[in-house]
Amino acid sequence: MKKKQIFLTGIAGAFAPQILRWYSQASVDLENDPVQLAGRMFITLLFLGLAGYITLLWDVRSLKEAFFIGLGVPSIILSAGSDLGSLAKPGQAQAQVITSSAYLVVSAKNEKGENIAPLRVMATDEQGKVIYLGRKGEALLPAGRYTITVSAGGYEVETRNVSLVAKQTVKLDVTLKDKSLADRFIQGIQRPFEQRPLN
Repeated sequence: MKKKQIFLTGIAGAFAPQILRWYSQASVDLENDPVQLAGRMFITLLFLGLAGYITLLWDVRSLKEAFFIGLGVPSIILSAGSDLGSLAKPGQAQAQVITSSAYLVVSAKNEKGENIAPLRVMATDEQGKVIYLGRKGEALLPAGRYTITVSAGGYEVETRNVSLVAKQTVKLDVTLKDKSLADRFIQGIQRPFEQRPLN
């Protein structure tokens, strides 16, 4: 069997989970920052090439074997990176009807005064529990003190401390500074290793 067929079948196996996600619409997450997108494309192509190369190194004799080896390579590599970050994995905010809850609304603008969306907003309570607020930056949270972390593609992370009072709506407006091209490219490379809950 030709080495080229083995190599390409390994690549197809490595790319199959992404095709399935696109088909099922389970995780369509397109970057709005072209530099981050370039970094993400770079690491994706690297994984695909690595998967094809490993199928050649293992002297695979069938296309079926090549496909399954390719399928496993990115999962093994990505799970190793994801496991390191699993301790800080944010949980989904639960919309519970609690009388001691407050509503938090976070919005962001760039240095030119333009609105930024989508956002990645996390709230960390005094016990260190991390709650993901979703791309709109809104959530019903128990009253208390929180550290709010706001980020978006192409911008520096901004952190604020807020106190939430029961039965009140708190609006938090932040200004995010532009990141350098190098930082944005590296952030794009890191994206596949992040464990982010689906909205």
